[in-house]
Amino acid sequence: MRFVIILCFSLFSLNAFSQEFANKDFYLIDSLQLKELSVKSKRLIDASLTKYKQAKHDTLKLNALKNIVNKISEQEINHKYNEWVKAYALQELNTYNTPFAYDANNKIKTYFLKLYAKTFYDSGRFNYRNGNIKKALSHYNLSLEIAKEINDTKIIANLYNNLGRLFKHLGQSKKALDFFNKSLSTYANGNDKIGANNVLNNIGIVYRSQGNYTLALEYYEKALAVNRALDYKIGIASNLINISGVYAYNKDYETALKYFKESLIIKKELKDLKGVSLILNSIGDIEAYNGNYDKALPYLERSLELADRINSKVLISRANTSLGELI
Repeated sequence: MRFVIILCFSLFSLNAFSQEFANKDFYLIDSLQLKELSVKSKRLIDASLTKYKQAKHDTLKLNALKNIVNKISEQEINHKYNEWVKAYALQELNTYNTPFAYDANNKIKTYFLKLYAKTFYDSGRFNYRNGNIKKALSHYNLSLEIAKEINDTKIIANLYNNLGRLFKHLGQSKKALDFFNKSLSTYANGNDKIGANNVLNNIGIVYRSQGNYTLALEYYEKALAVNRALDYKIGIASNLINISGVYAYNKDYETALKYFKESLIIKKELKDLKGVSLILNSIGDIEAYNGNYDKALPYLERSLELADRINSKVLISRANTSLGELI
């Protein structure tokens, strides 16, 4: 038995050391395994890095890398490139006597300050998604400090919104609402209607979590009205789902179904299979609750089918639970 254990350990060790990493001279970052990338992401990175290598000016080089950070979907790799850009921006800022002091006449320095603020914003988002709330808060605050120095209102509004979400996650509703209202005001001053509507939706979510369904509905409907005017499909679908939830909670199932079915049409148009599966499940649950089992079954079966197709364990579990209760 001892020989078998040693042999197995040896095989594992050999496998661990046989990992092939991409050439750092070209790809810039450590421990990049090309096999982990989708074909689309690899093409994007290769094209962007080719531009980076060919560019003669720092701003053009960094614009090529920003393209990776802004578009690549693999979070860990995205984060590594963001950290690389952050270090580069800091290196450039440190060539000045006062690295973080804003100089309106120095466009190059302003570019690097803006870039540095954006990298902390992005690393804050990365840490928030990965549950490192303390680090996310620290990076958001650092980004906010720089953004205020250079008066970058777009990133300031985004940061206020993300800080609102963070404090909502921590259960600190008052702080969340304070930041959401600051974000709403900043977006409105910049005439960013889509950004402002996103915040309206978030404020509605806070009020709903507090049990204030009247105010929640008011903010959801405000956001929906503007999104309809803009014909912003993603926002409309999100608003409709949230409004449906309020009506379902208040046991107005007929109205809830109306909004769910409208959102379902949009989610299908957007080819959002995750969203479609979720809505189908919600419709099935309402029909089952109302005793309409024959109507509920096809919705729940279709929800499970889509959940299987996209391999969403959460949605598969939810659909199976609903089907189990139906049977």
